[in-house]
Amino acid sequence: MKHTFSVVYFLLAGLYIAFIEQLPGYMGAGVKALPIVLLMFLVSWRLAGVWRSAMVVALLFSAAGDVLLALDSGGSGDKSDSHLFIAGLGSFLMAQLVYAGLFWTHRASGQNRVGLSIFAFVFMSVAGMLVVPYTGDMQAPVMAYILAIGAMLMGAAVCDRPVNRLFAGALLFALSDLVIAVNKFIVPFAWAGIVIMATYYLAQYFIVAGVLAEADKD
Repeated sequence: MKHTFSVVYFLLAGLYIAFIEQLPGYMGAGVKALPIVLLMFLVSWRLAGVWRSAMVVALLFSAAGDVLLALDSGGSGDKSDSHLFIAGLGSFLMAQLVYAGLFWTHRASGQNRVGLSIFAFVFMSVAGMLVVPYTGDMQAPVMAYILAIGAMLMGAAVCDRPVNRLFAGALLFALSDLVIAVNKFIVPFAWAGIVIMATYYLAQYFIVAGVLAEADKD
C-alpha cells in the first residue's frame, strides 16, 4: 500500500483508539468505522472482478459490525444490549464467511501453507474450548462465529496471495475476537478495548495489504 494511505489509515485508527472512552454513541460508531470505510474505497479502486466485489462486501459487513458493537452499550455506555451484540456478531460472521470463501476459492499449494493450516486449526480449537463453556445462552452463535473465523484463518493459510501478510492479518483478526470473547464472557479487564481495536485495525490492514500485493497480476 502507498505510504500516504497507510499514514492516513493509522491516524484515523489511532484517533479512535486514543479517544475510545470519550467518543459517545453514534459519533464514536462513525469514527470507529472510518478506517474500514477507507479500506473499502481503496480495494474498490485497486481491485477488479471477484476480488473487488468480495473485499468490498467483507469490509462493508465489517464496518456494519463496528457500528453495531460500538452501540452495544445503548449509545450511552450504561448497559450492554445483547441484541446489538448478536447483530454485530452476525455482521462480522458474514464478513468472515466472505473472506473465507474468497481465500479458499484462490488456493495455492506448499508445505508451509499446510503447516499454517494445522496451526490455524489447533489455535481455533483451543480458543473454542476456552471460550464456549462460558457463553451461556449465546453458545450457538459464538460457536458458529468460531467456525467461520477458523475457516477464514485456514483460508488465509492456503490463499495464493502473499501468505505472510494475509495470514498475519487473519491471525490478528482471530486474536482480536478472542480478546472480545474473554473480556465479555470470562474476565473483563482493563485496556481490553484498546487491545481489541489495535489488533483489529492491524488485522484489516494486513489482510488488505496481502490482497493488494498481487493485484496487478490479476
